[in-house]
Amino acid sequence: YGDITVCSPCSLSENIRKIGGVAVVLALIEVAESKELLHVALGLLVSVLRWSSQNAYDMTATRGYHLLALFLHRRMHHFDIQNLDMLFQIAACGISLFNLDNIGSFYTPPLIGNHTGGIKLDRTLKSSGEEASPFGSQLDSSDIFQQDMMSHDSDVEISDLSNEIPNGLILTNLEMMEHVLLDWTLWVAAPVSTQLALLGFIERLVAMHKYRAHNLAMLRRVNIVQHLLVTLQRSDVETPVLEKLVVLLEIILEDGLLTSELRCV
Repeated sequence: YGDITVCSPCSLSENIRKIGGVAVVLALIEVAESKELLHVALGLLVSVLRWSSQNAYDMTATRGYHLLALFLHRRMHHFDIQNLDMLFQIAACGISLFNLDNIGSFYTPPLIGNHTGGIKLDRTLKSSGEEASPFGSQLDSSDIFQQDMMSHDSDVEISDLSNEIPNGLILTNLEMMEHVLLDWTLWVAAPVSTQLALLGFIERLVAMHKYRAHNLAMLRRVNIVQHLLVTLQRSDVETPVLEKLVVLLEIILEDGLLTSELRCV
């Protein structure tokens, strides 16, 4: 009896688009005045980029990664290792580096629709209350992500990826890598432990696993060797970080120098 209402579900990422898209999320990051708000804002950024190709495109088209680096620079006193993990989730797909206890049940999906030549994966994710949430304990991951789960076209078989956990990381977002993770003017203000974790992430990308060649080719498109050499010349880099940089350069250059890299050296 009475009126009939037809409800059409709309994903979180699409709802965010209706009120301004990634610009709204970046604005939240810009005004974050506490660790908690920064954590939630970065978690929201992970979600809206992961599940909407249009949001991912807008982030690139509006120079969103440059803005992200600028806003984070002003908020580094609120930045912690969990926030760094969320940036890793935007840059690459694979196991969450700081949630290794969940290796059996947690798989971080890639950005979908990345317009920088990244890999798209075909996966229909099942919601789990035990899934690690980038929002931490403040929000239930099943509430946030269940409505955003969908399958996409694939270039890589998930069965191949599952065999690579925890070592198989695939770089899918060059914009994040180039303009945020490799911007040492941002990370020099972070604790040494955070800087070492960042370099450890890059080292894992080029470690000896089946996706090393892909990751190394992607990193060389953003002149990874030049970035590392410039960082080595800084006077404000601590000795443990310098040592880690040298180790990372050694791993990258095991296959030999490209002509452009030789010029940099």
